[in-house]
Amino acid sequence: MRIKGIASTCAVLSFALLLMAGQAFADAKSLTNEGNALLKKGDYKGALAKFQAATTEDGEHVDAWIGGAKAAEKLEDWATVKKNYLTVIEFLDKDNFDARLGAGDYFLRAKKYADAQTHLTAAVKLQPGNAAVHYALGDLYYKTKKTTKAKTEYKKGLTLAPDAHLISLYRLGRIEYDDGKASKKFDEAIKYYEQYIEKGKDKSTLFSIQTDLGLIYQQLGKNQLALSHLGKAKSLKPGDYRPYFYSAEIYRSQKQMKEAEAEYLGVLERNQKHGSSHYQLAIYYQQSYQDAKALEHYQAAAKDTKFKGRKAAGEQAAALDKYLKEVEKAEAAR
Repeated sequence: MRIKGIASTCAVLSFALLLMAGQAFADAKSLTNEGNALLKKGDYKGALAKFQAATTEDGEHVDAWIGGAKAAEKLEDWATVKKNYLTVIEFLDKDNFDARLGAGDYFLRAKKYADAQTHLTAAVKLQPGNAAVHYALGDLYYKTKKTTKAKTEYKKGLTLAPDAHLISLYRLGRIEYDDGKASKKFDEAIKYYEQYIEKGKDKSTLFSIQTDLGLIYQQLGKNQLALSHLGKAKSLKPGDYRPYFYSAEIYRSQKQMKEAEAEYLGVLERNQKHGSSHYQLAIYYQQSYQDAKALEHYQAAAKDTKFKGRKAAGEQAAALDKYLKEVEKAEAAR
């Protein structure tokens, strides 16, 4: 009788535990649904609180861990992002695609590229037709300078979801630009850059593209087109000196020195120490018999430690200074 009583008690306890587990799962599911609703509304703190409550109710509720990671991403709470994704992978479901992709993105952001590759490689095996994982792999290979692999992954992503990751168009253009410099074949670079211009809105990326297109057309000998793109770059980032410098170099190559002067001065308004601009202005002013101005710019060029012609600028400054002093002395002696 005693054994039967113990067995009966165990059965009751087991049933009670099952009921409790079922209730915990139901509560966790309800909290997860609430978290997802808040996530869609943009209430990321509220969503994270709901997801955390769900994992407290049921520590094996995968959707709650994933939801919490996504809310934490929006809040830039990277410690929670890492913990949630790795909890799923290490303890609950190592083949969960969202967790693998999320962990890969986390490690990519953290510049831990070996870990990122581990998770993204696992993710692409789980869902080879998912554009997001191909784009993430493209980003990984781009940042680790494996450009051939980056091109392959970006192109797969573009085939699957053309507008989901527009930065890939810029990066493909940049890869093709670098690859084409030796042969001056830039058709592919121009194609991808123009596609981004048509669809993209990020000013910083558009600035880089317009600047690159300016340099591309300069190398192709299409100087007016180059100047047009550099002009667009100036309007996108007025405080950046580089489009002014590239424009100045084009005008100088065409012997349009007044235009070049204006552009070099535009450089110096944005970067007072720019040695190359000072040096070219010094040459121009010396040739124009404006020796005092020339000396000023030679001296400024000689002070720019990043300027490769610093030594020559210093020598020119010393020679011109000596000449001007001799002239001054001769005039005083008259």
